[in-house]
Amino acid sequence: MDNFKTILATITATMESLLSFVQMVAEAIREKNWVKLICLILAIVVVVGCSWGAIHKLLSEKASQVFILVCIVVGILFSLAVTIAVFNKPKLTSTAPLGEQIAIKGLRAFTKEDAEIFRELERNTDIKNCLLMLKDREFRIGILYGESGCGKSSFIQAGLIPELSKEESEYVGIYINCTVGNAQ
Repeated sequence: MDNFKTILATITATMESLLSFVQMVAEAIREKNWVKLICLILAIVVVVGCSWGAIHKLLSEKASQVFILVCIVVGILFSLAVTIAVFNKPKLTSTAPLGEQIAIKGLRAFTKEDAEIFRELERNTDIKNCLLMLKDREFRIGILYGESGCGKSSFIQAGLIPELSKEESEYVGIYINCTVGNAQ
């Protein structure tokens, strides 16, 4: 029974090593890390080239042909595994509390649904100052300007609109997106 457990542990460790190797190759392909891939191919060529003579000496001519066929099948299966791993990139999921999640969306604006995450970016002072200005009886018109991608739309959609839309607020926030493609 101990021999079976040892064999099972060896198979499991080998499988985990192969899986880790396949994932490493897939990640290098996805990230276009060509230097890593070329070094990997070079290492495989060196290992196969150095061990080819030893394998040929150990095996008879007929067994050598079978070994070559097995190597080809293993190579095809490995290529298939890497291909599947490249195209089935695992989805990133976070079990971290909201405050620990990364709140970066790239160039996409935060929306009303992202208000809680947006609050974690510590824009509360700016939002409160803007709300005070909007609620001032003397206020008539305001302009929000800044460089492209600095967060103007996020500030309005995930910062101001949710605050103005709260039940206790006497104001209503409306966001109208006018761009060249949809202005009417």
